[in-house]
Amino acid sequence: MKPTVKHLGKIILTASLALTLLTGCWDRREINDVAFVVASAFDKVEDGYLISVQIPLPGQLGGIGGSGGGGGTSGEKSWYIDSAVGKTIRDANSKQQTTLSRQLYFAHRRVLLLGEELARDGVAPVLDVLARISQNRLTAFPLVTKGEAREVMGANTPIEAYPAEMIRELAQGSMKSPRTLRHMVEIMLTDGIDIIIPAVRRVETRPPQKEDIKKTIKLDGFAVFSGDKLAGFLNREESSSVLLAMNQAKIPKLSAPPPDGEGLIEYMLQENKMSLIPIVKGDEITMRLEFRAKGIIVENSSNYDLSANANLVAFEELVAKKLTQDIKKAIDALQNKYHSDVIGFGDSLYRKDPDAWNRVKQNWREENYPKVHVQVIPLVHFEHTGATTKPLGIKDRGLIR
Repeated sequence: MKPTVKHLGKIILTASLALTLLTGCWDRREINDVAFVVASAFDKVEDGYLISVQIPLPGQLGGIGGSGGGGGTSGEKSWYIDSAVGKTIRDANSKQQTTLSRQLYFAHRRVLLLGEELARDGVAPVLDVLARISQNRLTAFPLVTKGEAREVMGANTPIEAYPAEMIRELAQGSMKSPRTLRHMVEIMLTDGIDIIIPAVRRVETRPPQKEDIKKTIKLDGFAVFSGDKLAGFLNREESSSVLLAMNQAKIPKLSAPPPDGEGLIEYMLQENKMSLIPIVKGDEITMRLEFRAKGIIVENSSNYDLSANANLVAFEELVAKKLTQDIKKAIDALQNKYHSDVIGFGDSLYRKDPDAWNRVKQNWREENYPKVHVQVIPLVHFEHTGATTKPLGIKDRGLIR
């Protein structure tokens, strides 16, 4: 039976439709045509924004800890930094693209460095563009730099292949739940809580030879915000106390003098938990922080004998009292110096008593937040004092039992 013209037409149409499945992707992008951005730095300048990107150079990544360096691809550098100034962030990115032979690709970006001047001016424009474009990675770690962000991103990293990886590791180890771009955006959209993210700066290394001194990166406390603007930096002691109050301290290592005698006792809180309970009585608001911690002694350079049970109990009470004082002092700085509610007193109040929150939210940071009373109820227990019970090098007659 010979096929009819109508039958042949169906065969040709079916074959034609099948051919469309064999075509290539019209928007394909070869890996050799892509520049993978692993970090971005955002700085404020007179003409707008100075945006810098860090791009690894695969051909130079054979060994860890290359000499590194920004703004070029020569020598042993395993990464390249490109910068451009624009009236807006997207404008600066577009200008960067005109000087690069490969297409910038941001889906692998893990680090976002916010320059100090830009952060004090307000980070809302940066968060807007980062949250709006789907290619941007919401799990990237934001940090504030002390000084220019581009300079920090160009520091040397002897252990890691490129600075972005070192900064990412520092951010991950800074707290229990490291703050990401997603966290920042969520906090910006939530009343009664402010942003807190790690702060970093460039420091000099301490090599055996002075001529080998280079600039590297150091985690240097935390940056606290009031709204979208940087309010200030917490030092090491304030950071530890605030993280404890936030229930975000990651196995803190602290020290305290003994109840009697000389020297210091270093301890580590392996378990720590803080419960925040709002209490409203009329127009008075109190935040009760119930703190529970278990720890171990990691060093005893004092002449205080912790092998005696009574001495250990006395030291537990001393540590609980000192932690209470430190936490209250740090919260007082947040309330009256920085006007930054990073612990989330307002958000906690809203969840407990929405009506009370509605009465105070209008002038929360400047007027009502500083008036909140803080009550800390600690319970500290040291499970053991280590493999050695008594301080080494001190004879029994010199110990305080």
